[in-house]
Amino acid sequence: MKLRKLGRTGISVSVIGFGGIPIGSLNFLEAEKSIKHAIDVGITFFDTAPNYGASERNIGRVLEERRDKYIIATKTDEKTSADVVSLGIEKSLNKLRTSYIDLIQLHGIDSKWTLKKVMSTEGVLEALKKAREQSKVKFIGITGHKPAILIEAIKTEEFDTVMVPLNIYNQEATKELIPLANEMDVGIIIMKPFGGKGSKWSPRKIILQPISVDLHKSARLHLEYILTQKISTTIPGFRSAEEINAAVKLVD
Repeated sequence: MKLRKLGRTGISVSVIGFGGIPIGSLNFLEAEKSIKHAIDVGITFFDTAPNYGASERNIGRVLEERRDKYIIATKTDEKTSADVVSLGIEKSLNKLRTSYIDLIQLHGIDSKWTLKKVMSTEGVLEALKKAREQSKVKFIGITGHKPAILIEAIKTEEFDTVMVPLNIYNQEATKELIPLANEMDVGIIIMKPFGGKGSKWSPRKIILQPISVDLHKSARLHLEYILTQKISTTIPGFRSAEEINAAVKLVD
């Protein structure tokens, strides 16, 4: 698996990461099979969130014995308070069976009002920075669907990574956000590579139909397009070894 640098973190991550939403609805044995297969093919970056069902627990159980070899990214609850976030970090640490989170991300920051709120002197960002001081998290990132808001966020120089949607039909991030993030050495994580909620284009067949062993044409085109961009990693949501193999085959 090819590796790329995750911006100023200095961490090298697999160019295909593991999107943790689908395994949140699987039982542990099914999830374990997919996660272990991802490990076998060289995936090193695992992205999850507290509201992805059993995703954090499933990832934590599998990676517990090999924790130092893999990068775990999780998120805050959307539009929340500093106290809730601090408690949420403790819950995530417990579910993930780890003493630290590699990357904690402010989640779903899609308006100027929300950005201002989470970055206030008594806001969520301060809670994340305190957790970093306590070595509970290593790096801080931000996620959202609107590049203009994310541009404003990374200009503060508070964020090590940025997560944004990108696919053939939603190329907005390539205009200013991705060039600026590269200039500032902010790691770039691509979500919704095949469309999805919050993207401009959400074809049902791509969101709901499992990816075939060879990737059906539309999904393949989206992933090819993303991999030619100057990004760090992309995180398709995986349910099975077959889907993982299809994406990895395309990278190779």
